[in-house]
Amino acid sequence: MEKQHNVFKDFTIGRSSPVWVVSRGALQFKGSDRLARLSQPKRLHPLYQPCRSVETVVTPSAKKADCNAHIEVLSEPKRRSEICEREWTIKKSSLKAHASERVLELSHAKGQPHGFIPDNFESWRVSKAAQSSKPSSRVEELAKPIVRQVAYNLPKDDAFSVSKAAQRARCTNRISDLSQPIYRGR
Repeated sequence: MEKQHNVFKDFTIGRSSPVWVVSRGALQFKGSDRLARLSQPKRLHPLYQPCRSVETVVTPSAKKADCNAHIEVLSEPKRRSEICEREWTIKKSSLKAHASERVLELSHAKGQPHGFIPDNFESWRVSKAAQSSKPSSRVEELAKPIVRQVAYNLPKDDAFSVSKAAQRARCTNRISDLSQPIYRGR
């Protein structure tokens, strides 16, 4: 009997012994080449990467590695030139300038439109007038539930009860075949 060499440790159930007792004849059976090929485990995809731990382990060779000159230059912080003077000169006339009324008007935030009422997020109270009001006869008529006459005017009192003969009934083979769902080709 061919024995599978399972290389997928993620798919093992953690059991080394067989689930049931294998007979001696089955153990001594010589399988065909086809069985030998089928017993081989499925190959992993060439781009498959096994699960890695969250922590990355730095290899000893990476710990002992020396940086070259280019990496040393890249590791230094970027040197920025300090600007002591302004990049351009500001005229004295623009320092003494005042904004016009139109510019001041445009600088204000846009207000709410006339007649705007903000949302009322507070729960409002029912007024006493609404509590003491009496509904009209039309509202009373609409508030009454609809009474269905069908449930009370049945020809028999036991219209919805199933007889014992109907409970013991068996359908014919033809009806049983017709009740099966049709399986379309997949």
